[in-house]
Amino acid sequence: LAVPHILPFVLAASPCSRYSSMARITASVFAVAVILALAVPQETAASSYMVKMRDGVELFTSVDLPIFNKKKTNVTAVMDRSPYGQFALELIADIYAALGDFAAVKQDMRGTGWSQGNFSFWRSSANDSYDTMQWISEQSWSDGQVLTVGASADGLASLEEVIDKPKWLIGQFVIFASDEGHGVAFPGYAFREQLITHWLKDTVKDADYWIETIMSHEANGVWWHDLEGEYFDNVVHAPAVFWGGWYDIFLHGNLAAYYDWQYRSMEVAQGKSKLVIDPCGHCQDASHYFTKNLIYGRILLPILLSFDLFEDTTKFSEGAKDVTFYVLGTNDDNAAGNYWTSLDTWPEYTPQNWYFHTNGSLSLAPPTATDAPTYKYDPTNPVPTIGGNNLFGSCGPKDQTPVLDRPDVLVYTSDPLPEPYVITGPLWSTLYVASSANDTDFTVKLMVEDASGANILIQDGIIRMRWREHELEPTPMVPGDVYEVQVGLWNTSFAINTGNRIKVAISSSNYPRFSINPNNGLPLLAHGPNITAMN
Repeated sequence: LAVPHILPFVLAASPCSRYSSMARITASVFAVAVILALAVPQETAASSYMVKMRDGVELFTSVDLPIFNKKKTNVTAVMDRSPYGQFALELIADIYAALGDFAAVKQDMRGTGWSQGNFSFWRSSANDSYDTMQWISEQSWSDGQVLTVGASADGLASLEEVIDKPKWLIGQFVIFASDEGHGVAFPGYAFREQLITHWLKDTVKDADYWIETIMSHEANGVWWHDLEGEYFDNVVHAPAVFWGGWYDIFLHGNLAAYYDWQYRSMEVAQGKSKLVIDPCGHCQDASHYFTKNLIYGRILLPILLSFDLFEDTTKFSEGAKDVTFYVLGTNDDNAAGNYWTSLDTWPEYTPQNWYFHTNGSLSLAPPTATDAPTYKYDPTNPVPTIGGNNLFGSCGPKDQTPVLDRPDVLVYTSDPLPEPYVITGPLWSTLYVASSANDTDFTVKLMVEDASGANILIQDGIIRMRWREHELEPTPMVPGDVYEVQVGLWNTSFAINTGNRIKVAISSSNYPRFSINPNNGLPLLAHGPNITAMN
């Protein structure tokens, strides 16, 4: 297991004093702003339009001019495009109309809400946002400039807006979103069943069509390119504020998006974006575990940064560093973590290898024995999901103890740590594996055993073996052959306390977070037998 080790407390930089104090003062102000956005005075009630796209489809769009300001011309728009309808996340745009001199433009994505057409799984977002921005620029109240805000699915739409390089776009606030398409649906090439199927069935009319379509695109081929930020070279031309969470469903793609905007954008935008990572993201349950220096698991800093950016996209206020994140920690007395740090860039780390030993120990010393443990993986009896980066069901830093005694789970435990151990950055595990089947999964969970004996989940990952060698074509395993594979566990920042133990659990299922692998090597949509494997 490779972890990004940092010397204890090198992250104990003070958050920007201006913003940390403002966050404490403005928590209630922001709540009032939300209420005001929901109670727009009659004389400023939204005007509604059906805005025609280039293919003739009309999208329902409403506009609120500045709510408590008489300015009604030469106004910059704050646009939010959403599949959730006018009275959900689109209302975030109204906050800027309530507290600033902005017009809130809220649009139902095609095939959702009151808009025409069919849901496109964000594949039409670039064209539709471009056409909508052009329409905004033609309105009598517009100054020809557009800012965008988007949380969750709306944030996915925001990230697509840059593809056609709309000249009207001058800044973005992206909340809990990802510029990775395939990586969201198939992390480690395992289908993220609970997230994808549940969200589609809850949100769009043609859910069954899209579930089948996505499952038919296990390969990371050209079908995904429109949703992958790595193909957005030389199109990002406006700065952004990114808000993510360590236990968020989009954590990895959120970090990737910040990197793409900050370092791979056009020269005019490079080095001008900001990133804030809180504990939660979509997982509000995580706030019950991380309570120090937080307001229900949050901080107001990203919202304040968005106002800073929207008021003047050429600069941020002094003291606002580029990367701010919460360093997680246990709930032990005098825990090493649970504080904020604000830095000019990500801290440098040294990958440090922890080794699995046949006696179940985990240490920095390489193993001397070569014997490998074996367990039986039965697809009809998968390891149940407990916590993690999920949207539905259990999420966050849940205690994994209930599943660690299973015969199909291998557990490796370190000695009590002699001093605080801080990990910040990417996590991965190198495994040497074999199976009696031609395909199977391997899962890895990184945990900390705290002072109470609870085994708190830090991160987890998976690999579907038939995709281990090539992203476009599956490669069956040869039963009995040994393969070296890497399992990515995304990222974290966690300070493990003195006396705590590091734990790792290895198995072959984590359901319903990931779909069950029947071990038969067939595509997701094919029907075949469940095969019990010795792994």
